[in-house]
Amino acid sequence: MVFSRLNRLFLFLFMVSSMFFLAGCGNNQVDPEDLRNTGNNTLIIPDLIRHFEKCKVPIKTVQLIRPDVAHADDAVSIRVDGKEIGIYKYNVNIRKQRENLARIMSENYLYLVGFKKDVIVNRAFVMVGANENPKKELLEKSFMSFK
Repeated sequence: MVFSRLNRLFLFLFMVSSMFFLAGCGNNQVDPEDLRNTGNNTLIIPDLIRHFEKCKVPIKTVQLIRPDVAHADDAVSIRVDGKEIGIYKYNVNIRKQRENLARIMSENYLYLVGFKKDVIVNRAFVMVGANENPKKELLEKSFMSFK
């Protein structure tokens, strides 16, 4: 009798712990330490602009913007089809930037000056504003092919 109660208790505890484990598996948290070997960290924003030009993205203007707004290392604003798009470059060799990038990758958004913005992330680069752009598909395809 005691043994069967003990078995039931272990079975119950196993089921409960399995539920917590499985719930944790669905979590899309990115570990900042996994970002240490991000492949395009050595590339810079001008490399991305040249890549966009090769992909026939119709860039009208490129302007420097403040990267500290997004806690990034470098940033530009590009005008494509009459809409501004922000490009932020994070340096994964800097712990705090790596942590910020991991959070952005996990949440798929970024707060800029208090406004929640959807983002597209390609390793060390984050693009903001592409979802509202008429050239969204071209921008996303070009951005994600940048390596």
